[in-house]
Amino acid sequence: MELAKKYCVGEGIEIGGSAGNAFPGINSKNVDLGDESWEFYKAEQIKESGDYMPIDIQANGDEIPVDNGSQDFVINSHVIEHFENPIKAMVEWDRVTKIGGHIFIIAPHKERTFDKEKPRTKLSEVVQKWKEKVPNSDHSKHFGIWITRDFINLINWMTATGVVKWKIIEIEDQDSKIGNGFTVVCQKMENLNGEKGIKTVKK
Repeated sequence: MELAKKYCVGEGIEIGGSAGNAFPGINSKNVDLGDESWEFYKAEQIKESGDYMPIDIQANGDEIPVDNGSQDFVINSHVIEHFENPIKAMVEWDRVTKIGGHIFIIAPHKERTFDKEKPRTKLSEVVQKWKEKVPNSDHSKHFGIWITRDFINLINWMTATGVVKWKIIEIEDQDSKIGNGFTVVCQKMENLNGEKGIKTVKK
């Protein structure tokens, strides 16, 4: 996928990677729970693509054991909807990303997936879960049901309120990878402690 190659340069991490939905040419370590469902998930990957993506960092995607600002990028596809508290997850992705680095997200579009008949997730619901510090403990279903505009509104709320300091730099209303989702690429502009400046990500 050319868009991922454009922005995910250097060394980064992928959240919940899958061999059947991989990003070829991207230098990333796969973060996954590796819990009791892992063997089933591994078998499904092999069944689908003939291979599976090994886990490099066994952890929840919102509690990643890497240093602050240590990653050039965080990338994921069809993962953010599995977090009941997606803001908590994205704040963690912000923590591990360098200033100038990118957060690359592909999420399923409500109208192009099996979520079509479900009601769209309201921004107020997501914000309330963030304020209540709801844990991300169940990754077996979709909590976030969005169209592109809804997710952009969520990112805009996060930036406007200072939860993160990102700039949206690319949007695909229909992602160019699989086609049943949308893509939002954000750049981290500064740390939450006020440190500013875009640091060049080496190719």
